Amino acid sequence: MGSEYEESRDIISNLPDELLCHILSFLPTKFAVGTSILSKRWRYLWASVPILDFDDELWLNPSTLVELEERIIMFQNFVDGVLRHSEVSCIKKFRLGYRDNNLDSVYSWICIALERRVQELDLHLLIDWRVELPPMFFICKTLVVVKLSCALFLDIPTTVWLPSLKALHLKSVEYSDDDSIQKLLSGCPVLEELVIEREERDNQWVVNVSNPSLKILRIFFFTDGFAHPYEQEDQDYKVVVDAPNLEYLSITDYLSKDYFVKDLPSLVKAFIDVEQDSEEFEESPHNGGISYHGPIYELLGRISNVKCLSLTGVTLDSLSGTIGDYKLPTFHNMTRLEFLFIGGFNWDFLPNFLHSSPNLEALVIETGYTNELIPEGWLMPLQVPACLVLHLKEIEIRRIVGEDYELEAVEYLLKNAEVLQQMTIDCHESYMDQEFCVCKKLLGLPRGSRSCFVVSSKGIETDPENIKAIFDWIVPTNIHEVANKAFEEIKSKMVNPSILRLPNFEKVVEVACDASHMGIGVVLSQDGHLVAFFSDKLNGAKKKNTPHMILNSMWWCKKLGIGNIISVTRNLFYIRIMKPCDILILKRSLTLDKQNGVVFFSYLFSI
Repeated sequence: MGSEYEESRDIISNLPDELLCHILSFLPTKFAVGTSILSKRWRYLWASVPILDFDDELWLNPSTLVELEERIIMFQNFVDGVLRHSEVSCIKKFRLGYRDNNLDSVYSWICIALERRVQELDLHLLIDWRVELPPMFFICKTLVVVKLSCALFLDIPTTVWLPSLKALHLKSVEYSDDDSIQKLLSGCPVLEELVIEREERDNQWVVNVSNPSLKILRIFFFTDGFAHPYEQEDQDYKVVVDAPNLEYLSITDYLSKDYFVKDLPSLVKAFIDVEQDSEEFEESPHNGGISYHGPIYELLGRISNVKCLSLTGVTLDSLSGTIGDYKLPTFHNMTRLEFLFIGGFNWDFLPNFLHSSPNLEALVIETGYTNELIPEGWLMPLQVPACLVLHLKEIEIRRIVGEDYELEAVEYLLKNAEVLQQMTIDCHESYMDQEFCVCKKLLGLPRGSRSCFVVSSKGIETDPENIKAIFDWIVPTNIHEVANKAFEEIKSKMVNPSILRLPNFEKVVEVACDASHMGIGVVLSQDGHLVAFFSDKLNGAKKKNTPHMILNSMWWCKKLGIGNIISVTRNLFYIRIMKPCDILILKRSLTLDKQNGVVFFSYLFSI
């Protein structure tokens, strides 16, 4: 027994150095270095780990008896020692979380990482003074990902050349002048992702993002709630975007007054959460009224070719009021529209967007219910939007509370959506017990589409009133514990039936097969939900081939290279199929060998 224990306890230690270093790379460096006490095999292994993750929070534990200043010195000595003894010539990732004001140490650590050709640099500095990056940072050829957070000051030099940089995150960074961001971007020829999280005092009145290779752009700009007397009253914050290959745009901005966005022909998805002061009005020369928030309308006009658009209730509030000279653009390419965290009066804007989205296929409405005033009813459009008649197939309404204006809008959508396939209702957290009742109300409403299903967020479920008698069945008193458990399981199966779902060929498909000398069964599932099934009783001839059926099916899957067999238990095995084309190959190929029992797959995939 001793030899067996001795043999099993060294399984991990006997792994190759490359694999052990890969495992250690998922740990903070403090814990990776801690493995050196395990044995001689592990003593210097940490020195070859290409990922260095330093965070002083792991050292500043108030429960220890060591004084704070001493713990800070211990952390600094630890980082110095690791960098001095590390044998890695090319650092894959260097992360530093630091809260002390020792700027010299921070500067030297960054220099060492850059000298060792670091590929990903992640700095999160919560200190009182701003740290300037060394000049070699701006001409580093190996940097692929850069994340700069908090106490950093960017003084962009004349020459910037980051030829490998693909992702850049700037959070709460202070800039030397108004052109700092654009000067930095001008030296990033392959940049694909840019994230900017701003503060009011970052010295940037105009955020100018101009880069031809950029694909993902996220901008966050919130107020800190404090007045800054040094700011100029006649100057406003602005956002300028010129990225012809941009595919995803997210703007969360409650301070900027203008948005200058050049045409984005490649834009696929956009998230807009912007707010402008409703007290800033512009006189409308045509109708004698007032109009405001023109920049937001112009922003929507610039991204009108987007395929998926998400708008928040704050944005819709900024669009409300007397529109004046401004109107919504036509979103010809948009197939999915999302309204997120909207209030009661935001529902009145729904018809305008439906009319402006002639090819809309999916609509998501998520309410942000509050105890504020609610509208007496919903403003029904005079003319049915074209998308309801021709294209809208899916509607999802989240956090509904069952108010009259909500039900009126849902009734209108159900009645006029002629090609609608499914409407999903999800009640607010405080009204979850009424979710089925709301769905039951909607079931009796007229529908423009005969193939439409109205379901709750839980899926199709049984009416509680119809199964109440089953729940109230009295458990027999003269049965033992095993029988009692079986009785309760039967009740559960009767009130929670397995309901088939339509397959989604964009997701992973799992095939579970079971065979015995009496019969064979196959189940196709996605995300744990049943999609299709097949079962057959084996006669005398089929029984002889039963052992070959499972083996032959597994052999075919391996030969065709479709998915992976993720588990095998006696006669039960699972196959995970990753792509829709795999299913077609599986269907065509496995039907060729009918005599060995693989024919059931043909039936399974002929849905």
